[in-house]
Amino acid sequence: MSTLAVGTIKSNSSVAPAIQNTSGTVVGHFINKFVNFNGEATGTILSSNGISSVTDLGTGYYRINFSASFSDTNYAYALGAMNRFSSSSTSGPTSDKNEGGDLRLKHDQKAAGTVEIQSWRHTNTVGEEANDTPEICALFIGS
Repeated sequence: MSTLAVGTIKSNSSVAPAIQNTSGTVVGHFINKFVNFNGEATGTILSSNGISSVTDLGTGYYRINFSASFSDTNYAYALGAMNRFSSSSTSGPTSDKNEGGDLRLKHDQKAAGTVEIQSWRHTNTVGEEANDTPEICALFIGS
């Protein structure tokens, strides 16, 4: 076993580097793009790489714009969010904010250069509704 200790890994093309085994078979990929943004404001980016902007399209509805497009729409992604809802006037965990304990994130439109996502909450009293979320994170892997 050997260890690679470098400060930078650089691709020799415009495609992100892949991890290969000794046979040359791809066994892993690096995360190409990521974003952490405030969904309660106007999509203010808190931290990102490979993301040019986040557009607020309405309550709980956002477009993530990539700095460089993927080659197709077959990229993978993972979404996560802070489970606190802006429709309540108090902060911290309360039975109203976490009633049902269900926060849903889903993609609506997926293109090579953008993805649109929605944030929903479910409560026993309100049912399902779009909801601005204070912190949304997204990771993207693809070519």
